Amino acid sequence: MYTILITKDNTVIATEKEAIMEKSSLVDTLQFLVEKEYNGFDMAEFQLVIQGYLPISHEIQVEQLELVDNNYKDLYYAYQLPVHTGITKEPGNLLYSLSFIKSEIDPNTGKVTNYVRNIAQGDINIHPISNWFAPPDTALTQLNQILLANQQAISALRNVANQIQDNAPEDIIINSQTEEIYLTNDGKRVGTGITLSNLDAALDKINEEQERTINIDNVLNDNTGN
Repeated sequence: MYTILITKDNTVIATEKEAIMEKSSLVDTLQFLVEKEYNGFDMAEFQLVIQGYLPISHEIQVEQLELVDNNYKDLYYAYQLPVHTGITKEPGNLLYSLSFIKSEIDPNTGKVTNYVRNIAQGDINIHPISNWFAPPDTALTQLNQILLANQQAISALRNVANQIQDNAPEDIIINSQTEEIYLTNDGKRVGTGITLSNLDAALDKINEEQERTINIDNVLNDNTGN
């Protein structure tokens, strides 16, 4: 999950990042968090629209985001957008802008009032992929073609391994202020983590299941005379 916080001063901060690869489709998700109230307005009454500016062609992609959680961590509304090839088809910095829009019509006068909250521009890096499997020159001997194909496969695997290593957890952090436990890579947070209270509850459940198993085993042993 690539998570972006919309602040009260209408800027954006990426609080959780993940590598989004060129031409990837529907395996990554953009999540935007916004405080429920802004200057007396309930933001759930607005539609959130994102405009993406592709890095090479400068083509504009417009999407309406879906409100998926109206009580995220008791403070925020959470909106999500599945990342598709319309967004990832070009490598580089994908620029985007956000707008909250709302239209009201006075039932007595018919007057239309439009409300718009614009958010400062942000960017998301779309990582390029290499053309690892270019076909070998047909003028080469069959043996050379096989060797070149093997080299291309090795290069592809090495590239994938490097990507995995770059995002692999290196350390575990316990934050005493937020009571969270999470993994990091090169000092950057990886994944969503878990709270200490949830960890305690999980350990208690495991202990209860182990005690239940031991008790059942004792009963079985007593009945078989062992």
